[in-house]
Amino acid sequence: MAKVVQGIRFEPEEIEMINEYAKFTGKSFSAVVRESTLEAIEDKIDVEILREAIRNDSGTYLTLDEVIEEVL
Repeated sequence: MAKVVQGIRFEPEEIEMINEYAKFTGKSFSAVVRESTLEAIEDKIDVEILREAIRNDSGTYLTLDEVIEEVL
């Protein structure tokens, strides 16, 4: 898939921090921003999935042995 250019504004100190991290990791500025943004979004989605699972929790729990017994 072709990448699209999108503008984003940073404070000078933020750019410096991102550039230093990019240099440390051997990645480009764009790669650091892209990866960090996507990871943050994925983390928030995971939290929402967990919250939904907790809301729908039936209260039934199995031990590891019980799970293995069910699977086998």
